[in-house]
Amino acid sequence: MSGTSTLATMRDEATQEVRLAAVMTGGASLAVWMGGVATEINLATSPGHTRADDADAVVAARYARLGAILDVELSVDVLAGASAGGINATMLGFANALDCDLSPLRDLWLSLGSLNTLMRTPNEKAYPSLLRGDAAVLPALHTALGAVAGTTAARGSTIARPTSVFVTTTILRGEVAEHTDSLGGTMYDVDYRGLFVFSTPDLTDPAAIPRLALSARASSAFPDAFEPAYVPVGHALDDTHPDMARYVNSARSFQASDGGILVNRPIGPALAAIFDRP
Repeated sequence: MSGTSTLATMRDEATQEVRLAAVMTGGASLAVWMGGVATEINLATSPGHTRADDADAVVAARYARLGAILDVELSVDVLAGASAGGINATMLGFANALDCDLSPLRDLWLSLGSLNTLMRTPNEKAYPSLLRGDAAVLPALHTALGAVAGTTAARGSTIARPTSVFVTTTILRGEVAEHTDSLGGTMYDVDYRGLFVFSTPDLTDPAAIPRLALSARASSAFPDAFEPAYVPVGHALDDTHPDMARYVNSARSFQASDGGILVNRPIGPALAAIFDRP
């Protein structure tokens, strides 16, 4: 082994890996700000990639230089979110697993931040909410996730990075669980806390986009503002409502409301995933 290659090996072994875990809370006022944080994390953890946006390329280059100076490799592998935070965590987790650009998230919030896009028309005879969930939010999520996946194809990356994503929702009718007490009696409990869980294989699956879009939509269905989201379990309703049996803690299909109602800061699942990491 030459002296040069030996030195390079020693440098690689000395490089410090810093892993990030992000928990993004719900809140309309924080939605766009958290989107900016998610984009910044993407720039910092994938600094060597070509960027479509010149400003993003400048920031990513600065992170690359900083990492080289400090001899630090930055990564993010655990993400959790509720409501608007669920949307941002889903988008960042998808981009991270595919090792691609998150710049389409900016366009998503420009779209979802406009009442002209979300408001229902006055001539509707009956409507379940003020704003359009399935008619506006769900298609926008599909489009944004597809745009993120498109940056992967343009870059030609085939590397899947370890990523766990947890997204909360609220099961309106609850999930009934049966327990046995210390005297042998049967007790029934109803849990309204829904949780979508996606691992690296789930995020990199070619059919992942409809599942991720529906989970983000179900997490951000703020009461009265958006109608509840229907989550099929054991069957698929249509192309935009796939079977979610493998990804959510419910044994039956359900109507879902905002994840921030009961669990607005899903730290628990994130900590459990951190402790399970090698």
